[in-house]
Amino acid sequence: MDVILNGGYLGQQPTTVIDFSDDEVVVARVGAGDPTPFQ
Repeated sequence: MDVILNGGYLGQQPTTVIDFSDDEVVVARVGAGDPTPFQ
């Protein structure tokens, strides 16, 4: 893992997880963040 972004406390709602490990970006989980730019 090259980068971890910490947005601070976001409450009890799960965060959005986006996988950049390959050439194709994969939205692994949709949660508090808007994944639209990566879909």
